Amino acid sequence: MLTKTDLDQIGKLVKKIVRDEVEAESKNIRDSFEHEIRTANLHLRSEIHELADRIKNIEVRLLSVEEELKKARKDIKKLQKDVSVAIDVFNVEDTNLAKRVTRIEEHLQI
Repeated sequence: MLTKTDLDQIGKLVKKIVRDEVEAESKNIRDSFEHEIRTANLHLRSEIHELADRIKNIEVRLLSVEEELKKARKDIKKLQKDVSVAIDVFNVEDTNLAKRVTRIEEHLQI
């Protein structure tokens, strides 16, 4: 039969075995979790780097579009001035032509 001392020693041995197993298992879980965190961190850094590159490309394109837009605005302003001058010239010529027609009609008594 087992004595109380034997049972105490068996209990201590079982506790030590269980503690060792729990510690080993928790270390494995912790190592696995740390590995997952490192992997996720690397993946996130890679994604952030790719997004930063895409943003830089978009900024470059926007600057190009902005320059083209400025040129287009200048061209539009120039065209507006040219059209305004042309309209003024045609208005003057139209007025002069109307006066000439009126004189001719008066002369011909039409």
